[in-house]
Amino acid sequence: MIKNRKPSTKGNNSGNNDNDNNNNNNEIKKNRRERIINRQKEQIEQFYTDFIIFVVMFIHVVVCPFTKVEESFNLQGMHDIINIGNKGSDEQGVSYEYDHLEFTGVIPRTFIGSLFISSLSYLPINLFFSSNFLSSLFDNQFTSTTKMVQLYFVRLMLGTISCISLMIFKRSISKKFGKQVSFWFTLITVSQFHLMFYISRPLPNIFALILVLIAYSFWLNDGNGIDWMIMVLTMAIFIFRSEILILAGPIILSCLFLQKNLKFHRFLIIGILTALVSMVLSIFVDSYFWRRILYPEYEVFLFNTIENKSSEWGTSPFHWYFSTALPKTLSFTLIFFFIGLISTQTSITNNNNNNNNNNNNKSTPITFLLPIILFVVIYSILPHKEIRFIFYSIPIINLISALGATKLWNYGKLRSNQFFKLLISLFTIGILIGNSILSVFSLYVSSLNYPGGHSMISLHNHLNLTDEMGLLILPQSENKVNLDNCKVHIDNLAAISGVSRFAELNDFCTYSKKERDVDFTEFTYLIAPNTSTTQLGFKEVSSVSAFDHIQFKKTFPFIEIIESPTLYIMEKKINQ
Repeated sequence: MIKNRKPSTKGNNSGNNDNDNNNNNNEIKKNRRERIINRQKEQIEQFYTDFIIFVVMFIHVVVCPFTKVEESFNLQGMHDIINIGNKGSDEQGVSYEYDHLEFTGVIPRTFIGSLFISSLSYLPINLFFSSNFLSSLFDNQFTSTTKMVQLYFVRLMLGTISCISLMIFKRSISKKFGKQVSFWFTLITVSQFHLMFYISRPLPNIFALILVLIAYSFWLNDGNGIDWMIMVLTMAIFIFRSEILILAGPIILSCLFLQKNLKFHRFLIIGILTALVSMVLSIFVDSYFWRRILYPEYEVFLFNTIENKSSEWGTSPFHWYFSTALPKTLSFTLIFFFIGLISTQTSITNNNNNNNNNNNNKSTPITFLLPIILFVVIYSILPHKEIRFIFYSIPIINLISALGATKLWNYGKLRSNQFFKLLISLFTIGILIGNSILSVFSLYVSSLNYPGGHSMISLHNHLNLTDEMGLLILPQSENKVNLDNCKVHIDNLAAISGVSRFAELNDFCTYSKKERDVDFTEFTYLIAPNTSTTQLGFKEVSSVSAFDHIQFKKTFPFIEIIESPTLYIMEKKINQ
């Protein structure tokens, strides 16, 4: 008897499972491809915005290459490290030819920043600009480049490092708040004048800002980077600017009590160890350069904070940072800041990071803003105030502004009324355009505030030594100017408004910045603030004008920038 058997489904199930597995594999591959494509698109978008930051920095350096007295220490240090190095050094330290040993300044500063930039710049400068390499490319139309090329190079190197730190912070914004916020952050930052103007300038504040931006990036990563944030902030405090302690304090308190992503004992261990290493490094490096046992930032802290001697350089009211400095820095983007501040979307986070945040973490934009506001409030207690002292607050403020710009832009896109949508779009873009116009105007005016630097170029042009930009040394075979015993005296006004050792041509002339008991008759050329030395046998050969004031007109463009002669190049008469 044959029994009826149920048809077997084993083979069918197996086939179905294989199909399901194939479908799952295909879906996984498809998702992987989409993630790769999206990642590549995001990297391309990041590259474009990175490029914008770099180009704006580059323009600032080219338009305004000279520096003033606040930046002179680090700039002269870079020059001496590159051009003097260890020549003439002994067991006590560097050669006495270094500028800072002749002009010590009010308080000593660390050489670590100058040494870092000089180390990165030394090889390319010597390979491409201190040989006949470029001259051969241009058929020997000039003999070599001047040290002005080195000035551009070290400033661009510092600017590049600053831009990289800004780009790192921008990527952290993208991960935390989304790429749209990161995009607006970039546009807002490059449209502002002060930060982009200064990020390539060798101020101690800028070296510190580089580290602060990196620390901010770790801060935005919440618990994943807090240890690194502590280390980087501590390095900034104990090497470059001790007042960053006022910034680090509120940030640490926020991490301990608001974000709750830091344990106090861990903060102490990391902070103390990093502080000790930073102090030892600074003492080791700076004692060699200053030729005595020295910890510069300790002396700076005593001078500025404890003894409050910085007030000798002027004082401002308590509210100055809030009523003048920050509005001036933010300009029209202040509107974005207030929109971001009152926005209900203070808890915006990137969906990709949601799973990484624990339940106790309360990292909203306001959490990041409060320590910055507290920093500015505390710093306002010190009577001497400058915009550069609160540069560290601008990136976080711009983050809030970017959130405001994102909200405003998206609000406009969601409107059904096309006219209203266009109006909001034009208003948002108009703020950036207005800011950019102000920045271009400010950059041009600022470029007129360095008569000392331009006077050195003018002098060397008069002597037929260089091209009009002062970058190339011309062949001297047909030069009819008498360069025998060429001695140049540089007045104090010129020395603090753009003159540096990078502008000197030491193969042809000697230069002096002596301030007291000067016998002008010992010099063949003077860079002076007036022509009174005509009585001593000098004649005026040219003058350099600088910004004087702005005059309003009734016709377009309604304003006129007025310049006036500021420095004079005086030449000793031949019969003297």
